[in-house]
Amino acid sequence: MPITTPSPDDAQADAVKNARLATLHRYGILDTPREAPFDDITRLAAAICRVPIGAISFVDAHRLWFKSVQGLDVSENSLEVGICAQVMHGPGVVVIPDLRLDPRFVGNPQVCGAPGLRFYAGAALRTAGGQDLGMLCALDTVPHELDPVQHEALAILAAQVVQLLELRLQCRKAETAERVAREAQAELHEESLRKDEFLAMLAHELRNPLAPIRNAAQVLRLAPGDEPRVRLMSAMISRQVDHMTGLVDDMLDVSRVTRGLVMLESSTLDLREVITGALEQIQPQLLARRQRLSLPTLPEPLRLQGDRMRLVQVLSNLLNNAVKYTPEDGEIEVRVVAEDGAVSVSVVDNGVGIGAGLLAHVFELFTQGQRSPDRSAGGLGLGLALVKSLVELHGGSVAAHSAGLGHGSRFTVTLPRLPAAAHEAASGAAAGALPSDARPQRRGRQAAVDGAVRAGAAATSLRLMVVDDNADAAHTLALLLESVGHSVAVQTHSASALEQALAEPPDVVMLDIGMPGMDGYEMARRLTAAPTTALCTLVALTGYGSDEDRACSHAAGFDHHLVKPVDFEVLQALLGGVVRR
Repeated sequence: MPITTPSPDDAQADAVKNARLATLHRYGILDTPREAPFDDITRLAAAICRVPIGAISFVDAHRLWFKSVQGLDVSENSLEVGICAQVMHGPGVVVIPDLRLDPRFVGNPQVCGAPGLRFYAGAALRTAGGQDLGMLCALDTVPHELDPVQHEALAILAAQVVQLLELRLQCRKAETAERVAREAQAELHEESLRKDEFLAMLAHELRNPLAPIRNAAQVLRLAPGDEPRVRLMSAMISRQVDHMTGLVDDMLDVSRVTRGLVMLESSTLDLREVITGALEQIQPQLLARRQRLSLPTLPEPLRLQGDRMRLVQVLSNLLNNAVKYTPEDGEIEVRVVAEDGAVSVSVVDNGVGIGAGLLAHVFELFTQGQRSPDRSAGGLGLGLALVKSLVELHGGSVAAHSAGLGHGSRFTVTLPRLPAAAHEAASGAAAGALPSDARPQRRGRQAAVDGAVRAGAAATSLRLMVVDDNADAAHTLALLLESVGHSVAVQTHSASALEQALAEPPDVVMLDIGMPGMDGYEMARRLTAAPTTALCTLVALTGYGSDEDRACSHAAGFDHHLVKPVDFEVLQALLGGVVRR
């Protein structure tokens, strides 16, 4: 069978057709309801031409579709029957005085049969780019002619139809832009409300421990010699400070993880270890609320590649949410589904559930369900945002499901699963974890100091210097250190601190990093470079605690990096490993 190659004329016709269809699609005019402005033009065209029938038609791929019709009951025609489709590419205005005398329409059912059309006048709906989209036409069942005025008027009205299409398109674009702007504004408003709610909750959570701390300070001032009361107040202040520290750590953790500043200490794990670790953290809350926890039976190891501490954090966060939002004596279940290449862990509860409006935003920052005024559930609404970021860092996904308020919830974490034969090769692998000491040791006694920290060695009497622009923080720390036998010098300006340290070298310099003028990094570099202070132990005491911050302090010359508020027992153990010069 011979192969027929399309002629250049056919290819050009297809190109014209495709361009027309694309323009009609852009205008969005086909199959739309009747619109008064188009009907007005149709009636005006019929009246000017003094005929009973008028129409606005568009040539689609396989039909002639009428946007507006006056005097005929028709919505579309085939291209073979439609007169407009056959004359559209002629001159701007086509006039056929008697259709029966035109050989192109011999046998046309609209001419030979009902409605018996005889006269046709049509003006092409031609865009500014020269594309013909359809026709504005005037018809009659008796022969006619058009005078020059009618001829020109029909052309002007056709141009008005095209302008109407453009105006309609611009209106649609404006409406779309306005809708998008409204949606964006609503989303910004919603985010602002969530942030305001978060700040209100944060203020509440911070004021709670501040109130007893202030009360304790008053008690200690009024009854300084009452030893039992002093011990009671001291223990209470420590508990409240620990609580505030936990809040700050949570916020910093979310910030670091969501900004991609956390590196995973990756190793081969058994999922059972992760579940056990999470249960150890949540067990006291479960017992306090008398809730029943169902666990899966996992006789075989399920190997994962990940950071054990972070995965335990993920699962304990989900379990903690289930405990908080499930009533006392409620039920919580952990489910595990293992498949080739993936393992899913679900935490299911029969608690308060999640409304449909909240479900779509539950993993976003500052998002929480409705809370009672007593804030009995506690928390800042950061946990699920942290869960999502940590799971995605592990190459996994997390999803939330709930049938609505009062119907409980299910949170499912899906993680990549190691093949059974691969876990030994992957065991012990690290994903770029930051070393505990990222610079060469300045002296050989660092290992001994680290050992002393782990052993909790008692501090010996040392010459110490505390440098902090917060005078209260510097002096209270000095008082604590003096109370255990150390000699302490306090400086609140880095320049005078450097001068004193060079003149009277201490055994240990404890430096705040974020000081005005010369910051802690620069002072550490100068102390390290000076012969008289090169062997001083340098300890960073700072509110900056990210891995990047620790790396910067090591690079500047610090031996240790402690984050405020410092655990005094840890500091004592650290000092216990320092050899007095």
